[in-house]
Amino acid sequence: MWRALTAHRLGAVFPRPRLSLHSTWAQQTKRQNGTLKKILWRCAWVPYGLLSIIPIGLGAMGTYHFCRGDKRHGRGHFFYSLTGWLALPLSVPVLLGAPIVWCVDWEKRTFMNQIQQLWARTTTLLFFKTIVTGNEQLVKLKGRPAVFVSNHQSWLDAYALMWVDDMPLKVVLKRELLWIPVVGWVMALIGHIPFNRKNKESGKEVIQHCKHLLENDVPVFLFPEGTRSKDGKLGPFKYGAFVLAVDQGVPIVPIIVEGTRDMMPPGDELSLGDANVYVHVNPAIYPKDGETAKELMERVHAVMKYALKE
Repeated sequence: MWRALTAHRLGAVFPRPRLSLHSTWAQQTKRQNGTLKKILWRCAWVPYGLLSIIPIGLGAMGTYHFCRGDKRHGRGHFFYSLTGWLALPLSVPVLLGAPIVWCVDWEKRTFMNQIQQLWARTTTLLFFKTIVTGNEQLVKLKGRPAVFVSNHQSWLDAYALMWVDDMPLKVVLKRELLWIPVVGWVMALIGHIPFNRKNKESGKEVIQHCKHLLENDVPVFLFPEGTRSKDGKLGPFKYGAFVLAVDQGVPIVPIIVEGTRDMMPPGDELSLGDANVYVHVNPAIYPKDGETAKELMERVHAVMKYALKE
């Protein structure tokens, strides 16, 4: 009773200040900002948390295969586990740096390519050695547009080609891959070119995209076979790369990749051998006056077939 009376008297002497409209608005704003921060934080860590399940699972499968004595499949699973772990943190500078790159270097995206090379080179460095020869051929073309082409024998080809200096690798890939959260967004920001196989006009859009890059002194890269070789031999070429070279008056730079098929053969992508991979950059081949895309394609095919000793 005494406490209640005392509290009542003190309240009469020192009344509680009423919240002003400004104070109420400030508290609501603070609450909203806190909620927004929570949402943004969850949007950041939830996709990464879910995606981390993939390398964790691959690492567990690698351990399982090693315990069974299957070294080749153990190495393959650990390879993909490592590349997944590296991709997650390296995606952060790509996502955060995108606005700056958009303002200063959106066509070439040099920073994005450096991140991409760091990812691929670090992954392969722990599993096999990539020996590159002919880099001096690219010094002559530095800063100039060109169409790079390579034989295609394995999923490892893209990793091996990342060891070629001064060649920004922009691969034509399925459009649906760019829809994958975080991973797909990063591939789109790096500048990989989407291709919709269901749309007949998509091929023309890819060619137009490549023409735009070449007009802005950005080299482009294509696998002229279109897909991985089924028997290990150089398959027939598609016209796209050579139409670009003739129309834009730029050279074709043939690149030979060897060793990737034995390391990771098509149909057994979760295995990985233990050997060296070799990448050789051949001299640039310039279109001749009046030469058609078909004639240029045949010349380049002959050069690459000879280099592969077929």
